[in-house]
Amino acid sequence: MHQTAPVPAFPLPLRTHSESLDPRIAEFASPATRILLAADGLTTVLLQAAAQASLDIHTDAIEQIHTDALGDAEAVSALRLQGEKLCWLRHSRLLTPDGATISFNTVVAPRAHDPRLDAAMNDPAQPLGFALSRSGFATVRRLYDVGRARWPADPGRLCAFKAYTMQGPEGAVVFVHEKYSPDWFSAALDAPAG
Repeated sequence: MHQTAPVPAFPLPLRTHSESLDPRIAEFASPATRILLAADGLTTVLLQAAAQASLDIHTDAIEQIHTDALGDAEAVSALRLQGEKLCWLRHSRLLTPDGATISFNTVVAPRAHDPRLDAAMNDPAQPLGFALSRSGFATVRRLYDVGRARWPADPGRLCAFKAYTMQGPEGAVVFVHEKYSPDWFSAALDAPAG
């Protein structure tokens, strides 16, 4: 049984469709979902605002794997990884205080790019953005893709997802794919005009 989540508490824009909004994001009916997908800062902060509580991280796996074995063509392309490059592969979930999963996160980064990045990727106790920020490793986020996917906790339901890169001075250094709970962020699309 699905629980009903409260409406997110962050402020909503006066206009729900901005001309500058990515058209893939503008298709979502929920203003809260559009805000989450359009944000280019720490996603965890927005998720905490929606939950009106601190979130816990549950790290399901942290691995070091060669590019050829990743099985993630988007990450390989976005990070321009080649051959036998050793990479970090991290799977985590952000949980509400009552233990509900609000997001599933998959993160890929080349190994030994920077010791601060390696330390953050290998830290199971902190969301990646918080760990990088605390280490002084500055990045800029760039949207790679948004849309709808199957919600891992219930594959019969669709959820909103966002994929983005974290850019350092030399270009993309991290690829992040986040799926958001449909109990909190609706994956419904606007009905087509007509």
